[in-house]
Amino acid sequence: MMNYDYLDQVIREVKDNNFDKYDVLSTGQRLYVILSSNRFDLLEEEGTTIAQALKFLETSAIDEIWKRHA
Repeated sequence: MMNYDYLDQVIREVKDNNFDKYDVLSTGQRLYVILSSNRFDLLEEEGTTIAQALKFLETSAIDEIWKRHA
């Protein structure tokens, strides 16, 4: 289960180009941060596309993106 409050903090940091906490996240957490922060440039580093990222994430994570960041 993801800690969305913590990931929201990471999102703010990534938007400021601070990747200290981002670099140690799991793949799913990184994809959540990428999609939520609109840092699609980071998808290339992950070797994935938006569609693949959405497919990888659990429905609950996608729901949180809509609730918190849409």
